Amino acid sequence: SLSLAQRERNEGGYTFYGNLWAHHRARNPSIAGQQRLERGQTEAQRGGADVNLVNNVVYNWGERATHRSTSGQIRVNLIANCYIAGPDSAEPTIFSNDNPGQTLVYHRANLLDATGNGRFDPEAAALDAFRDFAETGVLRGQQDGTPFAFFQSVAAQTVDASTAYRLVIEQVGASLSRDAADRRIVATVATGGGALIDTPESLRNQQGQLPGIDDLPTRSRPDDFDADGDGMPDDFEKAHQLNPNHP
Repeated sequence: SLSLAQRERNEGGYTFYGNLWAHHRARNPSIAGQQRLERGQTEAQRGGADVNLVNNVVYNWGERATHRSTSGQIRVNLIANCYIAGPDSAEPTIFSNDNPGQTLVYHRANLLDATGNGRFDPEAAALDAFRDFAETGVLRGQQDGTPFAFFQSVAAQTVDASTAYRLVIEQVGASLSRDAADRRIVATVATGGGALIDTPESLRNQQGQLPGIDDLPTRSRPDDFDADGDGMPDDFEKAHQLNPNHP
């Protein structure tokens, strides 16, 4: 969490850009400030959170696509994201504010595909896609304000939500090459299928293999590839004028 002084200077905070959340019940974006007060700290001194959620795709959420979590004031720039309802999406709500902490959200150019028809048919997310803002939330859009200043850290990289969806489908992932589990999950987003994933065991194939783990080939190095056991192969050390017998 951030102190009031830090937030007034727009220092710190978090940016989530170009991510895919798929088939989550409770692991979709969940935003809160300081959860526990320190000894001697007053409620007025509780730290908050500043978050940019930009150009992400959230698919087949369970109950909540994006929501605020426990205590503390939060400020959120929710800009050009794409929300796609799936078979397990309980309702077409993209942000749930069911918490007594103050929630300040600036939203712009977000898309919501609530059809569940397996095609990408989004519409501009309307105000009724934001829930429970009447008492402790402030919701602003392009017609009544500007983003919180910390949006400037990602403004130049922001694209429209349809383009973000295409880029996420083409490029998202934590590794250079997608494995079978990655490909399967991305395919469900594009076709409107899949189900909530509560355990990796649900990804095992008919042969009982867990894709990306059990189906990888085993490769072994020669026993003498690293004479001094320093983690660098002897061929590498020789090529760089190092001593392969001295760690």
